[in-house]
Amino acid sequence: MINNATFQIIGRIGNVNATDKVTNVSVASDRQAKDKDGNWNTETTWNTVTIFSDALRKRLANEKVGKKGNLVILQGNIQSNSYEKNGEKIYTTRADGMITRSVFIKQALFSSDPPPRVSMIA
Repeated sequence: MINNATFQIIGRIGNVNATDKVTNVSVASDRQAKDKDGNWNTETTWNTVTIFSDALRKRLANEKVGKKGNLVILQGNIQSNSYEKNGEKIYTTRADGMITRSVFIKQALFSSDPPPRVSMIA
């Protein structure tokens, strides 16, 4: 049995920003939490996902797939790293994964291609 740390994000696309080599996608996920008075509130967490796959970058450039508000499912592995900057040790958590499904409000899109790899820096 292999032991590893994994993640899954189910959320809605915010902004899609493409550069020459990568596409950065902001994804919002919600959770319910009680406040100090015992009332339930929705808390939103934003994650920025960097996509390296040319195939997925092309899919996200399609306004039907990469449309703001579309639901996506991200899964992958989590890695903790550290490096030194100006004499200070910086700790990061990187989530290497793939978009396993793009879910539309009216229909689901399933691809026969293998899921492309993405990276998320938390």
